[in-house]
Amino acid sequence: MSSPHDSPAVRPRSLGRPRRSRLAPAMAVAAALAIGTPAEASAGPAVTDLSSEVNPFVGTESEGNAFPGATLPFGMVQLSPDNTNTYGSTSYSNNAGRVWGFSHRHVNSAGCAAAGELLVSPSTTATPTTSRRYTSIQSGSESATAGYYAVTLDNDVKVDLSATTRVGAHRYTFPAGTTSNLSFNTGQTLRTAGASSVSWVDGTTLEGWIDNGGFCSGSEKKSRYFFSATFDRAPLSTGTWGTNAQFFVDRNSSEVTDGNNGFVATFDTTTDRDVEVSVGVSYVSVEGARGNRIAEATADGARVPFDQIRAKARDAWNAELGRFDITASAEQRKIYPAV
Repeated sequence: MSSPHDSPAVRPRSLGRPRRSRLAPAMAVAAALAIGTPAEASAGPAVTDLSSEVNPFVGTESEGNAFPGATLPFGMVQLSPDNTNTYGSTSYSNNAGRVWGFSHRHVNSAGCAAAGELLVSPSTTATPTTSRRYTSIQSGSESATAGYYAVTLDNDVKVDLSATTRVGAHRYTFPAGTTSNLSFNTGQTLRTAGASSVSWVDGTTLEGWIDNGGFCSGSEKKSRYFFSATFDRAPLSTGTWGTNAQFFVDRNSSEVTDGNNGFVATFDTTTDRDVEVSVGVSYVSVEGARGNRIAEATADGARVPFDQIRAKARDAWNAELGRFDITASAEQRKIYPAV
């Protein structure tokens, strides 16, 4: 039987306000249950960035069905990589070494494929991606903390993801070139997509909706997912594809009743290699998605840069995780996000 000294000391932090959730106690319990640490291990230095203590890859294998991507406490966006949609591995496998792209909604540890709306896939080919296609991951390039995910793909595109409550924040760092593509796939999800619509609204804004299948196999009734996306600059060219997955340059809207559909923005990254995208979402309307994006990812009429969104996500997680003080060794301070 272990002694009381085998576990780290966990002390509630007085915040002067009612407790809003059970997230922090669950995290504290997870830390207290860290195994394999000697009782005599000395307490480590105080950690100011608690979000870095979270390992989002825990639970992504062995039918854990967790996703490693970016989300906020109580967030409506779960921006994460997709590379599978089976019952044993519902959206992501850390061992796969490849991805289809990065979609905006995920259900953690559900035990069945669900959600996965608006898959974004970067490419550097003359003909952009118009259906789900694997791109390999550069070995050892994946990393994640609470509210942030990063990876470098074999096409040398560096991907950074973060989020606000209702906005997915993307940054893609392309190699220098004139065929740096971002494909927005509205016709394929982790479930069974139905009708979808996408339209190029102005020089930097893309909007639309996706009808996606119900949760697991319990309901085939579709639910509509709305989005409003804006880029940090105008693309070099745009186009769409429809049910036959054929790409049409300069066609700026596409609506289908079923099957393939999507939009491509191509950028000149010869000098400015970064492309940032902010995607607001809603379950009510395109106007709601646009309003969420403007409210959470703009300031004084300008789009909020990726690094600022990432910093705010880190602060939000630190506020939640900081509800308890844990005096423990570095090994004991493990936080298990799937709790």
